[in-house]
Amino acid sequence: IEAYTKVISIKPEYAAAYNNIGIALQKQSKFEEAEKAFKDTTSIRPDYAEAYNNMGNVLQQKGNLEGAIEAFKKALIINPDYADAYNNMGNVLKEQGYLDDAIVAFKKAISIKPDSAEAFNNMGITLRDQGHLEQAIEAYVKAVSLKGDYAQAWHNLFYPLQSLKAEKGDIEDLRIFYPQDNGSNHGKIAHSLLDYRLHRGQERQEIYFDKALKSLSSADNITIPNPKFDESLKGKAQALPDKMAALVHFGRSGTGLLHSLIDGH
Repeated sequence: IEAYTKVISIKPEYAAAYNNIGIALQKQSKFEEAEKAFKDTTSIRPDYAEAYNNMGNVLQQKGNLEGAIEAFKKALIINPDYADAYNNMGNVLKEQGYLDDAIVAFKKAISIKPDSAEAFNNMGITLRDQGHLEQAIEAYVKAVSLKGDYAQAWHNLFYPLQSLKAEKGDIEDLRIFYPQDNGSNHGKIAHSLLDYRLHRGQERQEIYFDKALKSLSSADNITIPNPKFDESLKGKAQALPDKMAALVHFGRSGTGLLHSLIDGH
């Protein structure tokens, strides 16, 4: 922000600097200030589609959904092929409960940007909310086929499959809905976790549990270093990082690993 402010002091009509200030403020969760920065951007350059899109995202975070829709519409008037604006507008429409309109927006985003994994994932969430489970699965599968390490889409895939399991009875019948193996290690791990989750409570769950653990052990990022660890202070108390990673699943009890760590076991 300081750097962009210096840019503006040199060139006061530099709209991109105001837009970048808005983005930085948004990342700091200073939504009121970010909104003002985007308004300053569009007052200098009224045809700045990206600034209207960014403003829409901020207004959504503030809970002003109608205002967000208006901002996205302005972005699309300026740039009718703005896939991200359609995707973002779809999310707001979904939040408002206009599910059919949200689907239209996501489809428009995909028609412009066919490799948008985010738009497919968001469409899958909306289709799930409408009760269209098989269509939701197709959307999630497309998302992970485009972005193999898309953890949220893999996670979302479980719920409609779990619902179909009750209808079909035989879990093996669900495999026709699974994403195709793209040969990536992440995809194999995600498949094994999905298999285990769907077999929990079933006769063969231990087999799939062991397969999942074996698959996880092959991950190339299984060790997560503390970025603030100082080797020279080994054995002494050190400050924890602001952000921590914790494993979920596979705890031996309902409390799981994180609860044990918090309790200091």
